[in-house]
Amino acid sequence: MRKSQVILKAYIMGYQDITVKTALHKVKSDYLPYGWDLNIYRGCEHGCRYCYALYSHKYLTSMICGNPDDYFREIYIKSNIVDILEERLRSRSWKKEIININSVTDCYQLLEEKEQIMPQILKLMIKYKNPITISTKSDLILRDYDLIDELGRLTYVNIACSLITADENMQKKLEPATPSPQRRLDMIKEMAKSNASTGLHVMPIILF
Repeated sequence: MRKSQVILKAYIMGYQDITVKTALHKVKSDYLPYGWDLNIYRGCEHGCRYCYALYSHKYLTSMICGNPDDYFREIYIKSNIVDILEERLRSRSWKKEIININSVTDCYQLLEEKEQIMPQILKLMIKYKNPITISTKSDLILRDYDLIDELGRLTYVNIACSLITADENMQKKLEPATPSPQRRLDMIKEMAKSNASTGLHVMPIILF
């Protein structure tokens, strides 16, 4: 069993399927290079202590006790997200705008290893030749290397690795269920061989 999976057991208290009416959410910003967000889960197993999305669960009925850590402890799986997304992508009104995946939660958190929703999402993007950006802390994305590479031959794809520190001890305190900094750097180095553009998101900056 991976060390991250052992840590995860201390965090997760429940998974729950939910259905959604909308897959994409409009981004109201003049400085971001994309106009739409896609999140296939609600909640995140990574346990990042600085996460700005901690309070997003207040919009749902809590499965547990209604405190900020519920965001790490109860994960909602958007079971119909693939079908709802395809409805949007095939719509005549859709202009193939850039979709940012992972604005609120990491689609490559540990649960994705079992659920395997992202390969379905990427196959849709290939089918409709839709540009995307993905930011992740996980090297699980390498599982989908071939799909990302194929999409990158058709349209714009950017893969970014989120990294706050190179100190593994600090990382485990602040991001207890994430891959090590070195694994993330190895991941982005490998993804750089694909047809996707790549980069690092160094945020937040931790002073110590």
